Amino acid sequence: MNKRHGVLLLFSGMTAVSVIWTAMHSDESNIAAAQSVRNHPTAARARPMLEPGKLSVQPLRPRVSIQSSISSNLDDEDEMFRPTSWASPASLVPPLPPALAEKPAGPFTYIGKMTTPAGWKVFLSKDGETFVVSAGDTILHDYKIESIALPNITITNKPLHLMQTLQID
Repeated sequence: MNKRHGVLLLFSGMTAVSVIWTAMHSDESNIAAAQSVRNHPTAARARPMLEPGKLSVQPLRPRVSIQSSISSNLDDEDEMFRPTSWASPASLVPPLPPALAEKPAGPFTYIGKMTTPAGWKVFLSKDGETFVVSAGDTILHDYKIESIALPNITITNKPLHLMQTLQID
């Protein structure tokens, strides 16, 4: 037998001794604890004790009636089992903000793109007119091309101060 087997045998023996000792000495304490729970006044009110050998089936009751009967037996300071609702009162809900003005649809239609040594050039169309733009360009004095980062182009509407993104494939 090597060292590992000896250590394993030692721990197994210690475990067996502790289980036997616990079984011999815990019966009195468990019985005393069960008797104290049985004799507690709230336990008698919550559930009547049955005599050994007699079984009874209680009729089904709605949960609210069970909770209200339990909570009526508890002190005012201990209302843990009182029925509660997760719904917030209507008076606490703030009114919804008015509908936000929707952003106007982007006026440009994507036609295509081209790469150059200076960067991307994008072909856009509006009302039958075609524009070849790159980052930093201004179109029709009202629209500025902020950035071209695939797969999007960002256009700012100067009068409205709105940034819009157009997807370019």
